[in-house]
Amino acid sequence: MIEHSFLDDELERNNLELHPNLAREFGYCYDKEYALCLGAIGLVYRLAPLDSLHNLLVKGNLTWHQRVKAALGVASLLEHMHSQNPPCLIRNISAAHIMIDRDGNPILFDLSMVSGGIFCDKRDLVNQYNDGCVGYVDPVTARPGAWSDKSDVFSYGILLLGIISNRRLRVGHPRRFGGEFGVGRVPMGSDLLVASGT
Repeated sequence: MIEHSFLDDELERNNLELHPNLAREFGYCYDKEYALCLGAIGLVYRLAPLDSLHNLLVKGNLTWHQRVKAALGVASLLEHMHSQNPPCLIRNISAAHIMIDRDGNPILFDLSMVSGGIFCDKRDLVNQYNDGCVGYVDPVTARPGAWSDKSDVFSYGILLLGIISNRRLRVGHPRRFGGEFGVGRVPMGSDLLVASGT
């Protein structure tokens, strides 16, 4: 039997009314012997994906209308998650965790770091770092127990920058750009450079 974990929280969430931009689990795979060594739990999502937002930005395959639809869908999902009581924090928003389905809708998956709502409220765990996706983590909250809904909004801002510019995020060292956090100047058509202050 699987002990209570993030997997149980994700599976329990299937019984609730979900936001249309949130992936629904179809099933899971759990190998107890294998999991003891590597924590091997696999989730199967109900998706008809075109590709991840990250890959579509790399390929340059999204029109302006599709990019706006993706940005608005993720914003709507954030508003929904943050309006729960207590708020659900996603904490690992990135273009790699968003699938674009065949209808052009953004679908967030990989909710292993979500807190609040029916999930355990991880905001109270003072020793836990906000170790979301590199380049998307708010440098102000990148210390134990400091995350809030503002952390998700910061990550969304970085995501939005990539969506608007139609470029993928590439993380650089802060000294390279001369500050704790900054966006480097890049020629048109190149990757978007972001310095991470972590």
